[in-house]
Amino acid sequence: MAKKDRDYSIKDIEIDPRLKVIRKEMIISFLMLTGFMFTVTGSSYLLWDGGEVADYSFILGMPSYFAIPALLSIGWWIVMILVIYFYYSPVDMSPYIEKEEDKND
Repeated sequence: MAKKDRDYSIKDIEIDPRLKVIRKEMIISFLMLTGFMFTVTGSSYLLWDGGEVADYSFILGMPSYFAIPALLSIGWWIVMILVIYFYYSPVDMSPYIEKEEDKND
């Protein structure tokens, strides 16, 4: 009986070290976007009191329940750009490209 393609042990699989880097960066990205969502949505929800329009406080011509989350989102985007620029690392994909070129030859 021939050995099937799916007959292998999980222990036989070689883990690519680049996957560890990518997984770490994915978790950081997920945590940053979750924090962004809770900060902006929570501040918008907590600042809106549902009262009369005449009683609203305004910032830059916008109601504060809209302006403060907008300013917070600008701050979050700055933080995300800094984290991506200084913490993330480029992942070299050249071995995959070389393998594809070898298959075509």
